[in-house]
Amino acid sequence: MRSRSRRSRLICCVVVLVALQNVVRFVWAQKPNNISNSSLAVLGGAVVSYTRPSSSFFFYFLIVPVVLTATASVLLKLYLDWRNFNFARKVQQEHSRKLFEEYSRRVEEHSERSSELPREGLHGAAIATEVVGKTEPLRHYNTLRVPVEYFDEAMDRLRKKDLNVLRDTVLRPASLVARQAAIVQQTAVSTAPTVAKKERTAQEYFERALDTKDVDEKLRFYTEAIRLKPDYVQAFLNRGIARADKGDLDGALEDLTEAIRLNPDLAMVFNNRGIARADKGDLEGVLHDYTEAIRLEPDEAIAFYNRGVARRGKGDLEGALHDYTEAIRLKPDLAIAFRNRGNVRKAKGDLDGALEDLTEAIRLNPDYADAFNNRAIARRAKGDLDGALEDYWQAIRLKPDLAIAFYNRGIARADKGDLDGALEDLTEAIRLKPDDADAFYNRGIARQIKGDFNGAVRDYTAAIRLKPDYADALNEGARI
Repeated sequence: MRSRSRRSRLICCVVVLVALQNVVRFVWAQKPNNISNSSLAVLGGAVVSYTRPSSSFFFYFLIVPVVLTATASVLLKLYLDWRNFNFARKVQQEHSRKLFEEYSRRVEEHSERSSELPREGLHGAAIATEVVGKTEPLRHYNTLRVPVEYFDEAMDRLRKKDLNVLRDTVLRPASLVARQAAIVQQTAVSTAPTVAKKERTAQEYFERALDTKDVDEKLRFYTEAIRLKPDYVQAFLNRGIARADKGDLDGALEDLTEAIRLNPDLAMVFNNRGIARADKGDLEGVLHDYTEAIRLEPDEAIAFYNRGVARRGKGDLEGALHDYTEAIRLKPDLAIAFRNRGNVRKAKGDLDGALEDLTEAIRLNPDYADAFNNRAIARRAKGDLDGALEDYWQAIRLKPDLAIAFYNRGIARADKGDLDGALEDLTEAIRLKPDDADAFYNRGIARQIKGDFNGAVRDYTAAIRLKPDYADALNEGARI
């Protein structure tokens, strides 16, 4: 009976102490292996209580285990906290020491590369005066005061943010050679002559003149280019052409002459001055300039063509025929040379040769209204009125404002007996060219034939007004 009573108490004791042990574990948040001492204390108390008299049951079974368990738990908690604290402090100190060594090593690497560092704005002068030797470059870094209590945090930030970068990404200070080269380049730029800038500016004005279609703007830009570069030959040449296009022949000749003075070996300048002289009627000067252009460029077809025009203007048909032929030899597709040679051949009486050349000009340029008009004249001279009328129709179709084509077609219609058609064409020719004395005279004849004497007198009078020495008009007017 006694034995059974002791076993019951022992079981109760174990149950209570296990519950107490769980409470202590919960309170102190210890791991299972940290409770082994308190478990032993509970078992010890249970054994003692089993061997002692029943009067001591509550003392040994309840009080002693509880006291032993609580005391062991508290002591164990304190010991573990103290051990963890010391371990963490040692690890942190060791880590800080390694960081500082790494930092010092990188500073030395920087100092070996250059005596200057890429940061400016020095702080902490009192500390900087103490930094000498290999660490002297540290003076050039910005400084930051860190309180003692934040030292560990600052070192951790330095390790993770400032030092944890690839070496190649760190900005390197310029070497002494590089700095000297930069100084030399800056000096060269600051002392460079301004002539090159003026030349570039002159070129810019020249290009702006080429881009615009307004003659006044062209003249302004070319003038500015010449002001900036007084020996700009191309600018003088182009301004001379622009002045000629505006009707300022004297200014054009002045510019072209200056271009020749600056560069007397440019055939195109002589060629353009020859054109300006032709517009002024200076045939001798024209022949001189075209001959000089041919001397400089013997293979230039346009120069031969232009001299042929000048020779024809002076009445030198043989010379004109020679130049046109040479131009055609150099440039077989030059339709205008064929047309002008055809006109010279007609003037020389070679109607077949004229028709041949004019037909070739039309073949090369099927829209050549003037070539159709000239071939019509040659056909009329050969008596081919129908062929002539067909060519006049083509010329007017291609160029409805070609007054000479209306005039010539009117004459051809009159030859065919179509007086009404002749009056219509001659009236249109006068509308397009009101100062054509021949058109007034021939319309007067057509009106006189039709019996319109008053209209004929008005046309003869107009022809005499435009050409006071027009003998035929004077005679016909006097007869009426």
